[in-house]
Amino acid sequence: MLEITSLDVFYGRVQVLFDVSITVPEGELVTVIGANGAGKTTLLLTVSGVLKPQSGSIRFEGREIDSLPPHEIVGLGLGHVPQGKELFPAMTVLENLEMGAHMVRRQDELEERLERAFESFPRLSERARQRAGTLSGGEQQMLAIARALMAKPRLLLLDEPSAGLAPIIVDHLAEIILGMNSSGLTVLLVEQNAFLALELARKAYVMESGRVVESGDTEVVMESDLVRRAYLGI
Repeated sequence: MLEITSLDVFYGRVQVLFDVSITVPEGELVTVIGANGAGKTTLLLTVSGVLKPQSGSIRFEGREIDSLPPHEIVGLGLGHVPQGKELFPAMTVLENLEMGAHMVRRQDELEERLERAFESFPRLSERARQRAGTLSGGEQQMLAIARALMAKPRLLLLDEPSAGLAPIIVDHLAEIILGMNSSGLTVLLVEQNAFLALELARKAYVMESGRVVESGDTEVVMESDLVRRAYLGI
């Protein structure tokens, strides 16, 4: 579904990604792990069109998208839950969800998507008229995911969804991510929490200093000396 080939990305004159190649098969949950500064967020921003690569290619369902603007990429079926959630804090939960469906023109379609979002995230239904900035960290993360799902993506990019959340909330979030994937949604998960990411995904990539240094099935990656030493502490 997603094929990233030999991607080089710069911030000004500083190169951040070096010859990065990643494949995400349809229906799979693939993860990219790595420390802060490894280039994970830059990778997702480039896939979603916020950043433009210096070289390399990005194909989504066979179509090259690296030159497209973000709104066109969303329209093709690729959603992005950014690091830090990037909600509209002064707007209500309902208004944030409606922003996720800004491309929907039919009222009945919008109402159907809202109903589906509230069924998937009952806590958001209870908080529908509450300002997003007053939600707990876990509720804000649920809202960020639900907002992305309002666009009905076929591939969802998740950037550090567990950051700053209590362990019990992370466990609930893991169930949500697995449920989305089981329902047919393809997921590319970027995570610092290697234990969580490798537990959820079937295939993993490890990034260091803007490069992919390990990749393969999660069982194989977990046995890597680099991963065990640097990310799993064993």
